[in-house]
Amino acid sequence: MAGNKANPRIVLQPRDLHLLRELDRLRVVDRETAKIVTPFRSTTRANARLLALGQEPRRTIMNAQVKPATKSARQPWKKRTPAEVVLAEEVKLKEEIAQMESDLTTKKRQLQKFAEARKIFESA
Repeated sequence: MAGNKANPRIVLQPRDLHLLRELDRLRVVDRETAKIVTPFRSTTRANARLLALGQEPRRTIMNAQVKPATKSARQPWKKRTPAEVVLAEEVKLKEEIAQMESDLTTKKRQLQKFAEARKIFESA
């Protein structure tokens, strides 16, 4: 049996292929993520399978006919220059101020209505 341990081979299960597709999309997978993404019910089983997949030669895994993950609607991250960061923050701040001004206008109208109601109550 020493020959089996010297040249270990694993049979890729459908859950392994699913995990590899998710790995293509997520780039990094830990055991807790693997348990969520695939139907591993126990941490021990997830650890053993991740270890076996990690020790398998890459060429064997890459030849497993893994379909690429579908494109997500999320835009890929790109590094922004400091100027772009400042300009983006300026836009966010302007939007926040506009929202606050709108809320303030609404509250001023409410205050005016309460003042009118107070005059009516005092005159009675």
